[in-house]
Formats: sequence, C-alpha cells, structure tokens
Amino acid sequence: ALEKGLVRHVKPERYFEEFKKILAEERPDKSIERLYPLGGLDFLGIALKDMRGTLKLMKKLKDLSIEFLRISSRERTVQYWLVYFMALAAGVSSSRLKKILKKFNFKRSDQEKIFSCRELPRVLRVLKRKALRPSQVFAALNPLSSETILFLKAKASEKIVVDRIDRFLKEYDSMKLTINGDVLKTLGIPPGRGMGKILKALLYAKVDGLIKTREEELKKAEQLIQKNRGILS
Repeated sequence: ALEKGLVRHVKPERYFEEFKKILAEERPDKSIERLYPLGGLDFLGIALKDMRGTLKLMKKLKDLSIEFLRISSRERTVQYWLVYFMALAAGVSSSRLKKILKKFNFKRSDQEKIFSCRELPRVLRVLKRKALRPSQVFAALNPLSSETILFLKAKASEKIVVDRIDRFLKEYDSMKLTINGDVLKTLGIPPGRGMGKILKALLYAKVDGLIKTREEELKKAEQLIQKNRGILS
C-alpha cells in the first residue's frame, strides 16, 4: 500500500493505522526516511529541505526516550508514536494540521497534546530566564503531557533549559501535599476557586522548599487563609 503511487488509494483510517505502527518501531526515523520518497508523507507537506532536520529530531527523541522514564520521579507513560508524530507535524501550519487530525480521526486528547507543542516557544522563553524559582519551573511544565515534555526536551538547545526539565522530572514532578481540600474545609474554607488557589500556593511553597512537613503545610495554610480571608468568604 505504501508503494509509489498507491498511497492515495488507501483509506485514511487504514493508512494511519499502518503509519502508527511505523512510528512505534524501534527506529521510526529510518522507516520514515525510506517512506518519504514514496509519497507516504505527502499528506503532511514536509519540504525536502526540512526533512533532514525532522529526521535528526526524531533520532534525538529516540536517544532521549529511554532516559526520560528512568529519571522521572513518578510513574509516567509515553505514547512514543505520538511524540514522533509531533516531530513530523512541527512545521505543518495549524490550519492544515487541524484537517489532518480530523481526516485521520485522532482522539481529542491526542489532538490537544499535539497542539500544545504550538505553545512550547513560550515555555522555552520562561525556562531560559536566569532567575527562576523551582515553583516557576513546576508551573511551566506540570500542565504538559509526558509526550510534550519529552518533545520539549528534544527541541531545547540551552543547557539551562535541559537541566531544569531534568530537575523537574527528578524532583518536583512527584511532589504532593499531605493535606487536601477536606482539611481546608475543617479550617473554614468552602469549596471553590479560593480553595484551589490556597492548595496551589501551598504546593508551590513545598516545591520551593519553604514547607516540608504536614505541620508546616497546616501552618502555611492558616497564614494564607488569614491573608486572603476577604476573598475566601
């Protein structure tokens, strides 16, 4: 089905299932390199001059993938085929990409991960700043999927950015509070946005090393409640 001139005759659903299998191979960059001159990537519209950089990025992703799960301080899962698709789609316009994802019936969650890559230049600008608290690194990376963080690390060229991503994975990623919303209720905080802001502030304080024990969390929570009493009631 992937022979030259026959790709266009394969139903989109069937073609993409085969394409996903290629991206899930041990060395998908090698298969993609062979597939490109056969017209198998025409739906993405990748120019020949850009293909070398795309293959280089895919090779880097492969090299980073083993270490990524090893250094993570919490259990993560990665859809590797999706990470490699991110690399292929990096230069595709948003309008064209939307049509591609609709044509091949991508799951909504996978679409969101792919389009989150469009926000990575902003994340990179944050992570390049000289003075950055751990909580600011956490805030930049925590909302991102495993696939997006892996892709971000492959795209990063500055050592400070790579080091901050690694530290997030090794240290901040698994940090959790010992108290929760139920505890805050006993302190007089009703459920809602205010409670969420208190919990977020507590977690950021913990990431920054300002609080460590449950007692310190409770004390900090009471301080935040007193400080924000007017907007929490």
